[in-house]
Amino acid sequence: MPNSALHSAIARFNDIVQTTNICGFEVQDFDVTAQSLLVIGSFDLAYYHELEARFDGVTFVRLDFCAMFSQPRLSIGDAEVRDTVSKFTDLEPDDVVFIFHDDPSFHGGRVHFIVADDFNISEGMVYHYQRANLQQNERIAPWVKPDS
Repeated sequence: MPNSALHSAIARFNDIVQTTNICGFEVQDFDVTAQSLLVIGSFDLAYYHELEARFDGVTFVRLDFCAMFSQPRLSIGDAEVRDTVSKFTDLEPDDVVFIFHDDPSFHGGRVHFIVADDFNISEGMVYHYQRANLQQNERIAPWVKPDS
């Protein structure tokens, strides 16, 4: 059964999507060895992101890695969803099935599934280019190469 910290992180993610201008999301990284999936969100993903959603202990993903996601919602799957996902992968009793519901206002949206042990978010400005004089809660994305 998912813990209260997990439910709080999901609620905060959904609140940010519904109440800010962060509307575009994409998969930034899927580290198979570390079983970690990172989804980033921003108003302008070309220059920065303001929200990171990380799934840890990932054992199954049914998600379009090349797609941009619009105003997604996140929830935990019920018994019916677990039955559906169990047709594609073996589920342990403590596995959490996350439902990543993309653009629900457009013809019902698309539904994606992520099976993972944990989920957490990070908030703050992360620039996709080198920049001086960073303020509190600002950083450069780890994939940005230093200027020569």
